[in-house]
Amino acid sequence: MKVRQRIEAALAGGDDGRWGVVAVVALWGLLLLPFAGTRSLYYEEGRYTLAALDMLQDGHWLRPEVLGQGFVEKPPMLYWLVASAISLGGVSEWVVRAPTLLAALLGALLVESETRRRGGARAGLLGAVAFLLSPYVFASGARAEPDLLVSVASFGAFFLWLESRGTGQRTSVPRWIATAGLLVATALLKGPLPLAYFGIGACLVVVSERRWRELPGLALLGGIALSSFAAWAFVVYQPGDAAAFRDMTRTGGWPPLAAYLTGVVRFAGETVAHFLPWLALAALPLSRAWRRHAGFDGNVARPFALYAVGCTVPLALWPHAVARYAMPAMPAVAVLAGLAGAAAWRAGPPAVRTAIRFLVPAAFAVRLVWLAAIPLDRARNEDTRRLAETLASPMRTSRDPVLILGPAIDFNAAFYLQRAGHPPRVVRGPGEVVPPAWLITAAPPPPGVREEARATGRRGVVYRVYRVGDPD
Repeated sequence: MKVRQRIEAALAGGDDGRWGVVAVVALWGLLLLPFAGTRSLYYEEGRYTLAALDMLQDGHWLRPEVLGQGFVEKPPMLYWLVASAISLGGVSEWVVRAPTLLAALLGALLVESETRRRGGARAGLLGAVAFLLSPYVFASGARAEPDLLVSVASFGAFFLWLESRGTGQRTSVPRWIATAGLLVATALLKGPLPLAYFGIGACLVVVSERRWRELPGLALLGGIALSSFAAWAFVVYQPGDAAAFRDMTRTGGWPPLAAYLTGVVRFAGETVAHFLPWLALAALPLSRAWRRHAGFDGNVARPFALYAVGCTVPLALWPHAVARYAMPAMPAVAVLAGLAGAAAWRAGPPAVRTAIRFLVPAAFAVRLVWLAAIPLDRARNEDTRRLAETLASPMRTSRDPVLILGPAIDFNAAFYLQRAGHPPRVVRGPGEVVPPAWLITAAPPPPGVREEARATGRRGVVYRVYRVGDPD
């Protein structure tokens, strides 16, 4: 039987789901793999990759350095993963992004498995499609940043916890260890705040079912994860790190009331936009009349609704929250969309089936248009590499130190400089520049130096290369 026929059988509910998994893997490869190795690093990818390279080169596995400066803005788990990938596959954009790419695939397979188990093959495939075609995943699924990894690790822990409860038996030791391990990974990827998605969601499930004896176990799991982060913070903390830790844990002061209210509205609007169009399907079970008409069992969907909403609502009230902090809710929203969409397909009138038939291809078409436009996106495909090439052009085979004087630093260009054999280092002022050296800065240069090259980076920042002292 042809693959297409197998997938159609899965959609019809007459397949055990194996060909649905094949469809998920194929969709993942089509949507996220193209150009993942050709686009230059952007946003924070360069900084995180430099931290991973420092771990491999200088052994700073707990407190890495970026351009010679200690870097504790994030815990080290992402850098460990990227360093491991580099040690296996070398230094390239493909390799740097491999952990996130694999996390996107794992997240889609987790959503497909859990949704299929609760709602059938059609629901499983629709849930995985909702996950992979969500704006959150499509924007971050091929980027070496921690948000998607955090989302999959947190949902994976919730998945294992729900699976163990569904058996009606005591949780096995390996599964309990795996759940704790995923929560530790969540904390070591981005700090303690993302743990709230698992913690609040699981506690709400326990309270709604009045299974009070499960609360101590949840407290122990949370304690293990928090202790891992606290242990890392205790080991690496140095005077002057307080601002970085406040930024990581988002514990700064409250803004003025007007700015706070504006932030709440912006967070709500951007978060809803990132969940669309699948939020429309996921919200169907909110209607009691619809549940009755579709024969939808609300108990099946309740854990995922509590997981998605339990932390997102208080997060909206947090003064420093931005929309990407709600990304851990996306797998649960995808499960809800799969379950509700499959129920609507079964019980709805022809118009409902037509709407679902339109929704999936429309979302898919939007992503394909975006993929087709990637080669035209010079800002992300080429500009950073060209910036680094221009800055390195006068250095040629020189081995004199390359120094960067802030305040503006393009870490992605610094990554390409290092890969080209010109590892840069940050200096805090002209007094730290010891000739002979190359100086890259967007600030006024020290006296007595000559300009060798200039290039324009992101946001119009002009970087200049100066020669300090005689060539080597």
